[in-house]
Amino acid sequence: MTPADKVAAYIRLRDHIKASEDEFKLSMKRPRDAMEKLEAELLTHLDETGANSLSCDNGTVYKSTATTATVENREAFRAFVIEQNMWEAMDIRANKTFVREYMEEKGDILPGLKVTQVATVNIRRS
Repeated sequence: MTPADKVAAYIRLRDHIKASEDEFKLSMKRPRDAMEKLEAELLTHLDETGANSLSCDNGTVYKSTATTATVENREAFRAFVIEQNMWEAMDIRANKTFVREYMEEKGDILPGLKVTQVATVNIRRS
């Protein structure tokens, strides 16, 4: 196969996978909707009975609480953490865009970081 043939084959395969994934996702809509409805009904039952869980021969249903925290005001949050010395309230991670640009400009890695770069191939339709 020529490189042009390989690109064409790759694009055909990618399109096939995308179409199959879309079809599968669509086929899962009704079962997922039904499961969500059952979850809501079971949660209502737990709430109405004041229970946190219910066990039966077919399985157990229980309530759990998922928590997410999103920073809405970066400066207010940052100031609070610094003022209260509550560094454990935040995660520190490297900004990969800044790190890449720093490495390109300075030719060096920032202290304390391990940087991994992997070359990949991308194929675009013409």
